[in-house]
Amino acid sequence: MADQKGEKKRKQLANGVARLPAYIGNLGLAKRRSCPKRKKKRTATPEPQKVLLLPQLAQAYIFLGVNISIVVETDAPGNVELYVSYQVYCASWKPAYDIRASTAEEPDQANTVQLCYYGLVEQNTGDDWRDCDVVLSTAAPSVGGSPPPLSTLAASLHRPTRGQRQRHASSARRKPMSAASEEDMGFGSFDYNEIIDAAALHRYTTGIHSRSSEENSVSMPGAEQMISTCFSIPRAVSIVSNGAEHKLLIGILDLACAFSHETVPSRSTAAYLSALVTNISALPLLPGPANIYVNNCFITKTHLRLVSPGEEFRCSLGVDPSVKVEYKPPTVSHEQVGFMSKSTLVIHEQVISLRSAKIFQGVKITVKEQIPKSNDDKIKVSVMSPELKATKTASCEARLNKEHNLEWTVVLAPGQTRDLAVRYTIEHPASESLAYKLV
Repeated sequence: MADQKGEKKRKQLANGVARLPAYIGNLGLAKRRSCPKRKKKRTATPEPQKVLLLPQLAQAYIFLGVNISIVVETDAPGNVELYVSYQVYCASWKPAYDIRASTAEEPDQANTVQLCYYGLVEQNTGDDWRDCDVVLSTAAPSVGGSPPPLSTLAASLHRPTRGQRQRHASSARRKPMSAASEEDMGFGSFDYNEIIDAAALHRYTTGIHSRSSEENSVSMPGAEQMISTCFSIPRAVSIVSNGAEHKLLIGILDLACAFSHETVPSRSTAAYLSALVTNISALPLLPGPANIYVNNCFITKTHLRLVSPGEEFRCSLGVDPSVKVEYKPPTVSHEQVGFMSKSTLVIHEQVISLRSAKIFQGVKITVKEQIPKSNDDKIKVSVMSPELKATKTASCEARLNKEHNLEWTVVLAPGQTRDLAVRYTIEHPASESLAYKLV
């Protein structure tokens, strides 16, 4: 009899385990209801619950419509045009530029720089923009238009709490034993524990002040940010809601420029062309990437800073192969000078040869050369050539910059060759030697 009851219980347990996945799949468990003096009945399994997945929720949110009710009061019946303005998310833009420089190929031509101003617009708002007028703005609504409030800073005497008084009493018992000095017994006496408590209070007050300053601080816009500016796209455009960048032309600007060359022959014998461009337009040039083209040939990429109307900026245009630079081997000689105290005079001579292969246009080029800088009073450095001081008859072509390097600016006529002689001397004690270090 006992074996039959055990077998029956095992069958019931196996049957319940077999039905468990079905109950879980239906997202519900069978309910039991007991009635007195009746057999137990099971209620029907509830209907499966419908679960809306996260992607479906996002899709439903995107296409969720909003109804706007507008009440219009008029004195007489007639047609009314309403312009509705609203703000959407997932839409942004950033500036980009193409800078195209053209060198003169004829005697009556001038160097020109043309700047193509673009706006890279992307939007993923869920609504396609079809044949619409686009206005690009630099406004940042999240920054806010008012300064942060400044609360009152109140100063009061510190009154220690009960716990602080107990700690003060315990620290007084731990006061180090030392012999009494004249300062302790006289006017300049002090309490060692008071100094410790004052230092702890100072650290606590400083920490609280720094944390409150960080919490209440508001990040101010950088120096390159400016008041809101709007750029109108001159034609209607269509932008699909797919998150891809769409390149819109804001305008084409013809800017004033002045070309010049620079070379550092001790490092490279190439002549680098650059343009000093003036923004003569009424549009500010926002920070953004720029592609550089010279005579319709791509040269390099650069990043443009904020340029306000009327401001200048320099743009590097790469190597100009029509200007040749030759850095000849230097000549170094040593001489002994002085009667009482002997000194060594080092004479350094360097010749730099420049040649312009241009036919119609002159070349303004700046040569940069290192001149040793003395860090000791015993070492004297003198530049003998070129002349660094301007005279009444001629302006100064050479100068020493803040890094103590020579900058020599000359103008080459078409097809001209010119040798620049750089000569300087270094005088130091004969008993010591020189050591050079790049800093």
